[in-house]
Amino acid sequence: MSATFIVAFSMLAPLVWSEEAAVMSGLVIPVKYDNAGNVKIQLIAGFAKIKAGAPIYIKDLTVEYLEGEDVEMTVKAPECLYFRENKAARSKSHVKIERENLIVTGQDFKWDADKEVFQIFQDARVELRNVNSKDRLSKKKAEETPSE
Repeated sequence: MSATFIVAFSMLAPLVWSEEAAVMSGLVIPVKYDNAGNVKIQLIAGFAKIKAGAPIYIKDLTVEYLEGEDVEMTVKAPECLYFRENKAARSKSHVKIERENLIVTGQDFKWDADKEVFQIFQDARVELRNVNSKDRLSKKKAEETPSE
């Protein structure tokens, strides 16, 4: 789905659905762009209920942080409310943030796309994967040792 379609769609939404909600599946919303105009963050809704003047209700949320065409980090939640005007989401549901060597899970989250900040308010858990603490300590000692 192109960004042009999404922009046109959002501009027409208040005219077409003044009282009723539009229901869509597979909605992709480019949320933030890099300096070259490439999508940096995109929101993917398995199911979305869109009503003019109200937050978008989303089921099966996935947020992708992109570096070029590669997905650097994903955020998944079963549901949330997405506030278009300030590019923010809020949910009391479970959230899972995943990137190379790191998984963060919890309940009750808030996301601010402009600031690129996630806040998890309950049961936050961080899991480091494939990280050898012995190697990290050796590197740290090597950095701290003065060279001659």
